Amino acid sequence: MSGSTKNNGDEDLLMDFAFEMSYKQTGGQTPYCQNNCPISALAAANMHYFDYVSATLTGGGAIAGFSATLTEKDKDFQFGHEGIGYDDDFGASTWFMMTLTGETEFGDYTLRSTNGDLNVEAALVPLPAAAWFLIAGVGALGVASRRKKAA
Repeated sequence: MSGSTKNNGDEDLLMDFAFEMSYKQTGGQTPYCQNNCPISALAAANMHYFDYVSATLTGGGAIAGFSATLTEKDKDFQFGHEGIGYDDDFGASTWFMMTLTGETEFGDYTLRSTNGDLNVEAALVPLPAAAWFLIAGVGALGVASRRKKAA
């Protein structure tokens, strides 16, 4: 999984992320939620868990020169329905230790370590138009077939 993110408060604070993970299991664990929020039994049974292979964050914009290497903390990367724990949406969350390196305009971060967490809420994209396109396509094939037979 890789991509980019920006800070909502300051669009010049950019971050690229790259996670390489290996599949661990589906279900069989209690999904973690840092606020002890309830997660349904169905969501818990269908949650997917992954182990870190490697994970990095790289700064851009005002924090260019910053990088962080992440290692798994005491909880696995979890992905699924209620994956971020506090709502019913599909998402993922993970908790990690982070070793920071680099120097930015905000200071020198060489070899500092800290904890962190990442919560990603995935937006489900409805496909109601797909049904109409399918119906229109099948209808067009039927019309074309009738025209071909009539000719």
